[in-house]
Amino acid sequence: MTLIIGCITPEYGIIAGDTQLTTTGLDRDEKDRLSTQIKLKYYYPNFMTGILGKWSWFSVGDNGIANYINEYENLINCINPREVENKLDGASRFLIGREKIDATLIYIKKENDDLELNAISNNGCHKDLKRLEISNSQYLFNEPFNSLKDDLVTNIIYELIGKYNLTESLLDNLFLINNAILKLITLGKTLDISNKTENVLGVKNTVGGYVTIQVLQMNKTFNFNYLFQPYSSDFNCLLDKTSNPFSNYINCNSYIRYIDNLGMIFKKIKFPECADLKNTLIELGIKQINYISENNILIGSDLNEIINVINKKYDLSIPTIEIKIEDSESEFIGLNLVLDVEENNVNIEYLKRFI
Repeated sequence: MTLIIGCITPEYGIIAGDTQLTTTGLDRDEKDRLSTQIKLKYYYPNFMTGILGKWSWFSVGDNGIANYINEYENLINCINPREVENKLDGASRFLIGREKIDATLIYIKKENDDLELNAISNNGCHKDLKRLEISNSQYLFNEPFNSLKDDLVTNIIYELIGKYNLTESLLDNLFLINNAILKLITLGKTLDISNKTENVLGVKNTVGGYVTIQVLQMNKTFNFNYLFQPYSSDFNCLLDKTSNPFSNYINCNSYIRYIDNLGMIFKKIKFPECADLKNTLIELGIKQINYISENNILIGSDLNEIINVINKKYDLSIPTIEIKIEDSESEFIGLNLVLDVEENNVNIEYLKRFI
């Protein structure tokens, strides 16, 4: 199961999600086996999506040979061409009658001066979807562990909003959605879930990889911004080009994901088409640094080295954090997200490479 979170206000829309390992066919080499699937897509000029569920299947012929059918790629080919003006209608018609998949599309559609946040599915409706309206923000997302605990993501959202006094500003909603997904990813490959009736140990957590985010702004000529675009094309990032984001090493040192995530945020500010978002992303990066510091995700001395790299590379003046005396004496815990690791033993030079 994946996690996709959509959000709209009168001024903008956001869709974000995790990533997953792809299944690219029965005959896969090592490179294909470790390739990742990005679950977000925008379609010029007014439609962006995130996918949930099972979009692929194997068709077995009379000769016993199985062909891999990727309906997500087929959908993109169907509605991506510019001459397909009504993307939503095209996607809806595409999904009708496809019985071999269990696929849902969370979408944000821009039409005139309005944004619509909703979902379509090949089987009517995705049962795990939740919708929240908080102030001027609307959220639509799935609860990945709905059968065991149907409010896990809901509680994370409310907890972050309350703890950090978040508003409906673009900055705050980016911070909220980014950390809601990061938190679930960094809980590890297995979870212990408690609900009103039972405690379930060792539940498989398939929300993983890294966070991807895209933004649509109502009043901008350039509507779409893939925040992960420069990140995903950079070989010095937490992709399987250089490091497997699903590895045990990354799971046991989950602060790596937070530093890698900082890289995604700051890399985008150098892109010309992102000029209107530059100041927001700088503020988001600073807010994320403070989050890492306040929650003891990375020891202060290492975090300050990361800040110095960011300042030098992106010509910024972000202040370093005050070093706590206990940083050098206490065990590194990091939001209780690191399992079986007593201290931060990742070389700081390794962390710097993600920035």
